[in-house]
Amino acid sequence: MSSITMSAAVERGMRSASVEFAVGVIEKLFSEGALTCSLLEAKEMFDFDSVAVVSSRSKASKKRESGKTAKKVKKITAKPTVLLPFCGEIVEDWCQGVKLSFGLHTQCTMGRCGEDTYCKTCRKHADNSATGKPPYGDINDRAEFVVDYRDPKGKMTLPYANVVEKRGISMEAAVAAAATMGWTIPAEQLVKRTSKRGRPAKSAAVSDSDSDDETPKKKRGRPSKAKVAEPTQDDQIAQLVAEAYAETTTEAVKVKKVKKLKVKKLKLTEEQKASAKLAKKEAADKLKAEKKEVADKLKAEKKEVADKLKAEKKEASDKLKAEKKEASDKLKAEKVAALVAKKEAALELKEEKLVAKALEKEAKEAAAEKVKSEKKAVALKVRQEKAAAKKAEREAAKLRKKEAADKLKAEKAEETEAVFPELEEEAVDSSDDEETELSETMTVGGVEYYFSEQDGQTVLFSKNGEPVGVYDAETDTVQEADFE
Repeated sequence: MSSITMSAAVERGMRSASVEFAVGVIEKLFSEGALTCSLLEAKEMFDFDSVAVVSSRSKASKKRESGKTAKKVKKITAKPTVLLPFCGEIVEDWCQGVKLSFGLHTQCTMGRCGEDTYCKTCRKHADNSATGKPPYGDINDRAEFVVDYRDPKGKMTLPYANVVEKRGISMEAAVAAAATMGWTIPAEQLVKRTSKRGRPAKSAAVSDSDSDDETPKKKRGRPSKAKVAEPTQDDQIAQLVAEAYAETTTEAVKVKKVKKLKVKKLKLTEEQKASAKLAKKEAADKLKAEKKEVADKLKAEKKEVADKLKAEKKEASDKLKAEKKEASDKLKAEKVAALVAKKEAALELKEEKLVAKALEKEAKEAAAEKVKSEKKAVALKVRQEKAAAKKAEREAAKLRKKEAADKLKAEKAEETEAVFPELEEEAVDSSDDEETELSETMTVGGVEYYFSEQDGQTVLFSKNGEPVGVYDAETDTVQEADFE
């Protein structure tokens, strides 16, 4: 099984990236107007200093985690209202872990989990640490040092004077907050630390055996470190100012537990005392001006944030109103367009129905006309066939009648000739009179017919002399009739 050891630099890089990501999320939420407080208040709600990267887990921590039971959290003592350094006081109700508060290494203010000395977060970090302690150490170890504490990661505590100057904290407010908690800000925390880049200069050691006249010789090897110089006048003045702040806090509050600090007494001249008094006054004026500047700046930021939030709300309201109006107009236009389309569709359907009805009527009329013409043609054909049959029958009957008449005539003629020979010519003349002559014509329905008046009716004959029918003067048509 392979494993990878994460270096401290990688852990710091990952922690820094996580913190930057969280800050970016908060700033994004603020820019979108999703926060109900200012950006500064939102950032102060999160404890970014307690963010840690888990690098390993010991067997003992796993065993402790598996045997954990539900524990109640003790009541937490009131927290300071201003960022303060570690003043040598350990609060029993708080977690015993150390938190990196902008480089100050203070006690974690979270409540302890039951009988455990750490809170839930610090316990988790301690279980994931090879030392069995939180990433920045235990507060009991921290209490042995003042401003010279160095955590397990190798980071040294930053003096409170550096943090105050960097973050613009009012010293008067800090002293008051410490007094409220019953603490005294150590004098060492009020001395600003200055750091120089690069390797410190080497100093040559002078041998005691050498005389004052001779030039000192250099020793072989690496020279010893330079001795710490005596404090300068500025350092003494700063130390005096720190003591003055410490005295004001001790006089104003009753301290429950005070850790005695050994401070070297400095012998100051009258001129140095005057300078210290003047420096104290200048420091007080500077702190007052800084406090006013911070208050004005905070007030301006709050006003700017409020104005920006108001403008964003108005812009969002106007945008929402415009979107609603646009959506309403669009919906109204869609409804009108749908109504017009519906009316057009109804008119088109009505027109289609009328056209279909007209076409259907026309088709029915054409079909009826066709049927009528077909019936008329069939009836004409039937009439023609009947007329032809009747004509043929009449011709046959006529022929038979003629034959019978001729036969009868012949028989009569023979009889007459035998009896009365002189009546032969008269019989011939009477037979000729029986035939009717057709000379007058009339046109009915575009057809020319011969006609004759018989029994009060106009009988029509074809060009061949065959009877066709009886003429009806009221309808101007030819009516069928049976002829014998």
